[in-house]
Amino acid sequence: MTMVRSWLPGRLDWYLLRRGLTTIAMVAGLIIIVAIAVDFLINIGTLARGTGKKDMGKLIASLYWHRLPQLANVALPVASVISCLLICAPMLKRGEFIALSATGVSPARSVRVLLVLVLIVGAIDTVIADLVSPHAIAETTKIEDQLQNQRRLGRVWQVPQTRANWFAGRAQGLWAAQIPTIDKVVIASSEGLTTADRLVWIDDHWRLEGHLLRFRITQDGRYSLERPSEIALEGELLLPFDPQQLYRHLLPRYTMTGPELMMVGGKINEAYAWARWSRLFIPLLAALVAIPMFARFVHRDAMVSGCIKAIASAAIPVLIVIVGGMVADTSAHPPMVVVVTALVVALVPSVWFYLVWRL
Repeated sequence: MTMVRSWLPGRLDWYLLRRGLTTIAMVAGLIIIVAIAVDFLINIGTLARGTGKKDMGKLIASLYWHRLPQLANVALPVASVISCLLICAPMLKRGEFIALSATGVSPARSVRVLLVLVLIVGAIDTVIADLVSPHAIAETTKIEDQLQNQRRLGRVWQVPQTRANWFAGRAQGLWAAQIPTIDKVVIASSEGLTTADRLVWIDDHWRLEGHLLRFRITQDGRYSLERPSEIALEGELLLPFDPQQLYRHLLPRYTMTGPELMMVGGKINEAYAWARWSRLFIPLLAALVAIPMFARFVHRDAMVSGCIKAIASAAIPVLIVIVGGMVADTSAHPPMVVVVTALVVALVPSVWFYLVWRL
């Protein structure tokens, strides 16, 4: 019964939980506000060039609205570690850790709720990074293209239904009300190679226009080069995307969610997904090292140097996980094995360092 009661949250746990939630929210909010202000000042020239566009204010507001998830992915892990130090600093300064140790409550036991809190923050950060940020990045890219009149250049995509590969030399207007157009189109299918000057969206369907070429290898092994006046986009040339859906395929893999990456497959995509999912443990790893490194009696009158040491030490396990995710696609082993191994290598010493923590 005593053991069970020791695992239940006490008054100290609830107190630190409230302080932790408040501090993380305030620090994360401050980081996001400062980041938006700095980003606006840096890009004010780009935004000013689009002042003549219709609904300019709405576009800018939408741009920064969709940037919030991306900023949150930076703010939440950083805020969780900073908040742990901000909570432990007054406890260390007032000698609360010493008083708790005198009553039989170890330092590791006294701040255990902070570890639970940063793990929850890591879960929230991972959900945002995996399911929200990719679509938000796609939207911000679309808005930036509108503001800067940019075009998607040299993009390749595959139609899952036909397994045909499409190459877009230059895409324009896929997001706007004007006629969506893709210039210099090449289609590689099992039937051969098809090229066209333009792919145009007219009357709710795609049409190939301009100079058309169709290269095929006949059944008797001969080459066939045709110059038809019209090529119907059906069969293996089917393109079942509207302009908005097609624009989504012209964007890079970091605009895809984890399930989408796993569905597309390939070692690079799987490694990218597993590296993103490893974000779950990054705040926890940093807290496991930063808190015991900072909350020591020697730092009671040297808070600044203690913070620097704690942050530098916390960066070590975080870098191990990040490097593991970066090399997962080049390793001879499956990406999951590489990322999980990096997590174990970073987690085991961090847990040991926290458990042996002494003031």
